[in-house]
Amino acid sequence: MASEKKKRFEKNRQKSNSNLQRLLPAQERFHLHFSAVIFFILLIYIIILVIRYIAKDTTGIYEVVQGNSGQPPSYQALILRDENIYYAEHSGFVNYYCAQGDRLRVNAAVCTLDEHGDFLSQLVISDNELSDESMMRLKNVLRTLSISYDPNNFGDLYTEKSTLNSTLLSLLTEENIANRVNASDEYTFQVTKTPVSGTFVSSYDGYEDFDLSNFSAVQIAPDTYALNTIISGQLVEAGAPLYKIIPSDSFSIIFQMSEDDQVTYWENTTLTVYFPDIDKNITGTFSFIFDQEGNRYARVDFSEYGYLLANTRFTNIEISSNLIEGLKIPSSSLVNKDFLLIPKSFCTRGGNSNQYGCMLQYYENGELNARFAPISIVSEYEEYYLVDSGAFDEGAVLLNPEDSSDMYEIGAKKMLQGVYCVNKGYAVFQLVNILAQLDDGYVIVEEGYYNSISRYDRIALNGALIQEGEIIYQ
Repeated sequence: MASEKKKRFEKNRQKSNSNLQRLLPAQERFHLHFSAVIFFILLIYIIILVIRYIAKDTTGIYEVVQGNSGQPPSYQALILRDENIYYAEHSGFVNYYCAQGDRLRVNAAVCTLDEHGDFLSQLVISDNELSDESMMRLKNVLRTLSISYDPNNFGDLYTEKSTLNSTLLSLLTEENIANRVNASDEYTFQVTKTPVSGTFVSSYDGYEDFDLSNFSAVQIAPDTYALNTIISGQLVEAGAPLYKIIPSDSFSIIFQMSEDDQVTYWENTTLTVYFPDIDKNITGTFSFIFDQEGNRYARVDFSEYGYLLANTRFTNIEISSNLIEGLKIPSSSLVNKDFLLIPKSFCTRGGNSNQYGCMLQYYENGELNARFAPISIVSEYEEYYLVDSGAFDEGAVLLNPEDSSDMYEIGAKKMLQGVYCVNKGYAVFQLVNILAQLDDGYVIVEEGYYNSISRYDRIALNGALIQEGEIIYQ
């Protein structure tokens, strides 16, 4: 009886579950789509690449600049030269025909001296008398003075006025100046002409007769220095300095060199000096001299460019003899690369392109043959050419083009230094020739070296972190 009841219960429960399943919606089965599989694979691949990029040591990019081996030693130097002072024969007001630094020929008009100081107002200039060329020169002077005028330096107006007067008078001296002046018995003036050719200067300072065989330290580095400049319109007494002519472009400088630099340049017979005032490097004869107290001074004698410093007595200089100029790059960018050594006697011109190459021995169908293999020469070393290590397999045999019985087996190599240039987006090895090693982690390399870098090239900052041919993301 109980068993019967149990059977009916189970039957009713199953029937009830069946009805319930009919009432509930059927659940869809999960299907893995092919596109989803591809997406997950790509996602995993991208994640791996990002992790590798983050973990990888990367290099920066450095733009090549020009540089030198360091700051050259600088000094204040005394300039000496042959200088002839000419004095006024009588008192008067001076008007110069030339400007500071002008080059004058023999018997050229230098200035006039008149008694009343109104020489310019006495000049008679007819309308349109000046030529077009003279007017253009005068306009250029006016334009230059206008551009250079500084309202904060009002005193410069007197100098500019003197320059303008000198320019006008120099234009008028092309004809007889005496015919242009309303001269009379009551009004006289004197035209002064130079007896020698040379550079004109209207200033003096007392160093014109400097004695190199007998001088003191005070003269080389005076506490006070006075340059007396005479300008047009100024009254000059009889017997006073009127102007100065420097007959030669040769000049000398004297300065007190440090003990370290004395040791450095002790054996030098020449010295290259940079003059910032005229932006020139000039090489001269170098020696040492002594003053009255036995102090040692450096002396450099030059044979040119003296006219550019005609009105300068003390100037700043830089010794640039041992200054090495070139391209400045970081030491971290340097890498080493092996190159094959190929004897020059085994290289010849040939092939359709008539380029350099070698006769390479090879086997074909069991027979020994030779063919022309072009090469790209990277550099030279004694009696060898250096070529890329991938040009030939190690152990390959080359034949002498002049004597086929003379053979050379590839194997010898030489290591050269270079950098990876990344201008094209990938690393290209280029040679460098190091001229100087600097203390700040940089080197100076030769500019214009064969198959090397140039200014503004972009190179890998750390060459050890990349490989040749590697794509560089800049």
